[in-house]
Amino acid sequence: MERITLQEFLSLPDHEQFEILENEGKFIEDRSDGNRKTELYAIDRFFVEVEVSKTG
Repeated sequence: MERITLQEFLSLPDHEQFEILENEGKFIEDRSDGNRKTELYAIDRFFVEVEVSKTG
């Protein structure tokens, strides 16, 4: 993967962001709070938090 900046990542459509997370992101950790789960990923030189609903 070519280097990508945070600004470039944020300018991408959601489906492309998730594709990069899935293919290039390094999972760091997750944490849960009630029905919310937050996952932390590293991509190149920045981090991305993904909020996941634990319901349904």
